[in-house]
Parts: sequence; C-alpha cells; structure tokens
Amino acid sequence: MDYALDIVVSEKDLSQAGIREIKFYWDGTEHSHTPKRFIAESLSFIGLDGDDIYKDRLSNGIDNPVMLISKDICDLWNTAHFSYEKTSTHALVKFICRVCQLEKFRIYICDVDEKPECFIRYTESCNIPEIIYNTFRSEKSIVIYK
Repeated sequence: MDYALDIVVSEKDLSQAGIREIKFYWDGTEHSHTPKRFIAESLSFIGLDGDDIYKDRLSNGIDNPVMLISKDICDLWNTAHFSYEKTSTHALVKFICRVCQLEKFRIYICDVDEKPECFIRYTESCNIPEIIYNTFRSEKSIVIYK
C-alpha cells in the first residue's frame, strides 16, 4: 500500500500545534512559497489551502483549513513494520499526538488512490501510537478526527 499522511487543521491553530510557515525574502520583502511550506520541529510539510483535488478533505467543518502533507510518511511506515516501541517514539507520531490536542482536526492515513476505510473519532482514551502502528501493520486506511 502506498500511504499518504494528510493533516487538516485550522490556520489559526498552526502555531498552537508548533507549526510555522517557512518563508523567504526577495528584494527585502517576505514571501510564501507556492505551495506553502511548513515545519514543526524537524518535520517538514507541504501546505495546501484551496486545491480542487483535495476539496473533499478541506470541506470538513474546519474554519480556514490548511492541509499539511507529510514528507516523512515512508520513514514512519518502515518504523511501524519494525517495532511498536520505535513507532511510539517516532517524531511524526509525537507530532500527531500534539495535533490531537487541538479543538478540531482531521488526520488521513490512507493509500493515495483509495478512500479511507475506517473513521476514528478522537477521545482522550485513544492510543495514537497504537492506532498508527496497527494501521500500517494491517494496511488499512483511516481518518482520525475531532
């Protein structure tokens, strides 16, 4: 299965989740990359906020949604196939746990060509590392949301 990790959060919640936009200066003026680029600790993301391809993921009741597309999903997939302990301490899993503390979010872990099979409403009792580990081991597609 060819997994993608897409995280949808409100633009106003980016800083609360420790996400900042990477910008550049040109001729003394600050500019955003196209598409936008984001970083959270050592993790990098591409950001989309109005792409027609992802319209269904962006129209989900989250105000001013930004979809963060992870570049680090292959490393997490490999880690999950190696060990649960390493999965639970992976930087991307720790970041996802932080996103789960936001008021609203959607996390898509699914094959790039398929619709998600399982929808999990996040509660405090959810064990995110275990959900991610089991998702990769079973090759299912999921959405975690709140």
